[in-house]
Amino acid sequence: MQFNKILLTTLLLFSFTTIFSQLKGKAKHLPGTWVYAKGSGYEVWAIENGQLIGAGYRTNKIGDTVKVEQLGIKLTNNSLIYTLETGIQNFNNSANTKYQFMSKVRKLDFTNIENALPNHLEYTFGFFNKNKLTITIWMDESVKKTKLKLRKKV
Repeated sequence: MQFNKILLTTLLLFSFTTIFSQLKGKAKHLPGTWVYAKGSGYEVWAIENGQLIGAGYRTNKIGDTVKVEQLGIKLTNNSLIYTLETGIQNFNNSANTKYQFMSKVRKLDFTNIENALPNHLEYTFGFFNKNKLTITIWMDESVKKTKLKLRKKV
């Protein structure tokens, strides 16, 4: 009986450590639902097959929610690759744009590797509170950066 408890505990610990084995550091705090401080939408992140998969949703004034972004973060050669695919959908067609960003080492600090804009984006968590997230977006060096404040839905 005691052996079964020890075996079960060991297996659970091993499974949790292997889930986050590829994504370390600050990336392990990202899974969950993040609500924008201005109330205009939210992002949902989950870990699937050792990488982060996310989606961005916007909420309009009457309460309708629309998926506007498909997001992904994966580890490649000790760097994180961030993929952002936007979609503007209407009744007749949809226009999708895909962006790829690369980080330095394993930080959530990404530089665009394919297109000129947006130039750079960074995910930073609160110093003492990992339930606060700021996404900073630089469109260009000459343009003022945009900061999006989010709070993790608990």
